[in-house]
Amino acid sequence: MTSNASGEAAAERRVLDANQTLLNFTGGGDGLLDEGELVFYFVLYKVTVPTVFGVIVLVGLVGNLLVVGVTLSRHKMWTTVNLLLLNLAVTDVIFVLVCVPFMAYHYAADNWLMGDVVCKLSHFFLYVTVYVTVYTLVAIAVIRYC
Repeated sequence: MTSNASGEAAAERRVLDANQTLLNFTGGGDGLLDEGELVFYFVLYKVTVPTVFGVIVLVGLVGNLLVVGVTLSRHKMWTTVNLLLLNLAVTDVIFVLVCVPFMAYHYAADNWLMGDVVCKLSHFFLYVTVYVTVYTLVAIAVIRYC
């Protein structure tokens, strides 16, 4: 059995301040992070990930709205597979508008300020859109096979 002080030191979480942003890290070795690692984690989680997610939102929204517009505007395109692709595009729009911004917020923020209801709804929409996407792709594969 180890002493209580060494056990507490091993399990202790440290909070480091980087440009008024708190970053939580678990200690390893001597428990110190150098300034380069701190800057790397700040740039990765506070700048890069939200920027990439923003690009994903813009590209996904534009592309899927084009699919929805073209499919709905041309009556000749209302085939079974194209309507399934329309379903897939609508699901992707919901995913891009609801789930991706909350994931970007989760990476950028150190805590969740939006409450339990928004947290549960964002996870609900995440799972629903994933399941609808998979089932739609399976339906398209079955129809194309038959």
